[in-house]
Amino acid sequence: MYGYGEGLEHVAVHLALAENGRNFSPWAPFLLGGVDRFAFWGPNDPFNLQVLLFRVLPTWLANGSHRFLQYFVAIYFAALVAQTRFGLPMGWSAFAGLLHGCFGYFTAVEMLVHPGVPLMIWLLDFLVRARHTLLIALLAGLGYSTLTSFAQSDPYLIAFAIGWFAIVKSSNGVFGLPHILAFSLGLVAGDCPQIFAVLSNAPFSQRTALPPEAITFSLDGLFYRQLHFDYFNQDPVLRAFTMNFPAPALVLGCFLALAARHRRPDLAGVALAYLRVFTLFALLSQRWLLLLAQSELSNLVPWAASIGMSRFYAVPAAFMIAMGLTLIGFIGWRGFAPSSMARRILVAFACLFIAGMIIRPKVFHFQTHGLYGWGEKNYQVAALDEVKQTEREPFRVASVLPLQPAYAYGQGLETADGWSNLYPLAYRELWLQVLAPLFEHAPRNREIFDPPNGRPQDHYVFLGADLVNPSVGTLPDEDPKIAIREGFDVSRRFNLDLLRMLNVKFLLSEYPLRAPGLQLAHAPKERPQWPLSHDWATGYVTAPFPPSDQRDSRSRVVRAVSHYRRALTRMSRGKDIFIYRLTGSMPRFRFVETILVAPNKTAVLDTLASFDGPHHEATAVVEQSEAYTVPARGVFALGTIRVLRYAPDEILLELENPGAGFLVIANTFNPYWRAEVDGRHRALIRVNHAQSGLLTYPAERLVRLVYAPPYWPRGALRWTRPPTDSRSDRGLTSPLEPRHDPGPIVVER
Repeated sequence: MYGYGEGLEHVAVHLALAENGRNFSPWAPFLLGGVDRFAFWGPNDPFNLQVLLFRVLPTWLANGSHRFLQYFVAIYFAALVAQTRFGLPMGWSAFAGLLHGCFGYFTAVEMLVHPGVPLMIWLLDFLVRARHTLLIALLAGLGYSTLTSFAQSDPYLIAFAIGWFAIVKSSNGVFGLPHILAFSLGLVAGDCPQIFAVLSNAPFSQRTALPPEAITFSLDGLFYRQLHFDYFNQDPVLRAFTMNFPAPALVLGCFLALAARHRRPDLAGVALAYLRVFTLFALLSQRWLLLLAQSELSNLVPWAASIGMSRFYAVPAAFMIAMGLTLIGFIGWRGFAPSSMARRILVAFACLFIAGMIIRPKVFHFQTHGLYGWGEKNYQVAALDEVKQTEREPFRVASVLPLQPAYAYGQGLETADGWSNLYPLAYRELWLQVLAPLFEHAPRNREIFDPPNGRPQDHYVFLGADLVNPSVGTLPDEDPKIAIREGFDVSRRFNLDLLRMLNVKFLLSEYPLRAPGLQLAHAPKERPQWPLSHDWATGYVTAPFPPSDQRDSRSRVVRAVSHYRRALTRMSRGKDIFIYRLTGSMPRFRFVETILVAPNKTAVLDTLASFDGPHHEATAVVEQSEAYTVPARGVFALGTIRVLRYAPDEILLELENPGAGFLVIANTFNPYWRAEVDGRHRALIRVNHAQSGLLTYPAERLVRLVYAPPYWPRGALRWTRPPTDSRSDRGLTSPLEPRHDPGPIVVER
């Protein structure tokens, strides 16, 4: 239960998607509000075995069962491929399977994608050898899709399957191509909801602004070497070994295989098989080649330039390394006939190596990822359940790192921050304004979220990087030892007024906070005694023990045992955190009095950043290009709003206002939301850079908001907009100038 990533977001995603029947919804509002549910980063395919496990089993059992299945599939089918495809004896086949498990180090985020590579190869080989019909191959691909998601697997698995049959299994490659294509079609059909969502949302996601990866003349600039960056990279020993051992060993194996082909005709087939496996491994390791191919694709699809291409290597790398090392070991064992004593030594070394590769990650991660984030209780914060039950209107929360947002959306709360891969570009730009005070006082944080050169961390939006880490989190004049008692000042880190505008009603933290307008709603029974330093990207606890001046005189072993005992007792009671109410938080739906028009997005963001709470409450800011649908009014009437229904893809509001009004909807703007007012369609306007606005007229009562992406049945309606107002001389802070009403909204079927 303490594998890497389980405490960050992967398990919490499943718990979030299973909350309130939202699992099979096309959209979940608690994931950065407005991000398409199927496009969420990570294991999010609703038609997936992993999702089913987390819906029907307790969290600890679902995660444990899934990890067992991962290793069983990885080891068993890798051994089966070694035996049926390469003709290796049972002992050597078992060795290949165990190597695959060692180099894989599977956790929840991979689902059965990485461990399922040999299963896919064995299945395709079986379909080709048995000469099954293409319909059977298509159904097999459809069934296999329940083990994968598009974002994690489809392009990489299909490319690898074609490469395997074309290079490694070249004798039957032409014959097997129709089956591969039929299997791929079934796989894509099973994952098509994600595919449609990604293709629909990527063009206006933050990925459109990310620069492509650079090709540099260095070892890592030209080639892929890292198997699992997040997993193995934390341990210096495993990082050095997994990056520097496999490729040189496989290159040296080529000379051994070539020598065996000439000296031992009986091993010529195995040697040829090894050379083919190495050729495929070498081809997928060419980082420069894949990036050049990506560059060509980005000429047609610009956002494709920001996709991480390392999975083309990372998904099948552990399997190819395991097969290659096993084949070359078998050649050396049979071809060069070491003595019996040497064989015993080699067998003992292999056993120790496998045991070390299995045990070392668990031992290394036990304290940092286990002791501080262990078990099902880690996802049960009783205070958050109380907050959810007492609040009647929609609201958001935000988590101050090192507390991960997963604890909030894992319990069904909507978060303003979180892990995602396709959140809108406008939301990210607005979030950078939220972090502007942090960048001013701790400039190193900008290198993480908005570097002047290179790519930012694109898969999440967080409130800062860490509170206590001197390199990224602490303010220049802040002492963490004092702040742990008096509270960390968040008013100098974040624009709290912008958080209020985003409907953030509560801030969550592992440490006490302080700021004007921040009220303590809940404090943990056991307050932290010293600040723990966390890695901002992985949650890794880098300084778990108290500072030297706070340690008692007992021996190091006794202190460690006492520390572990207290931590285990604390975790057995469930996670407990600080919860602060952010006073003056804007409601999710509100009427405003005034609309300001800014000439461009920079002016909109600057204006929003300069507003205080009352200005945000009374005013909406519209970019010039969006202002053509706003009628000639300077001041709008206020009224009341009652939420009748709030579902993932439908919102129903009851209005009561005496005159014409302008309704601001604090959900993140998405062009696929549609609005009906008293049954008549009306256009939504993007306001406040990343929110929506809607005009209302006197006596109108009922507003219905529907999420209708183009791949969903409700998306069959095509909407057209009136011609854009071409005037560009509008001022930044003056109310709207009088002009004619834009006329009716046109709807085409």
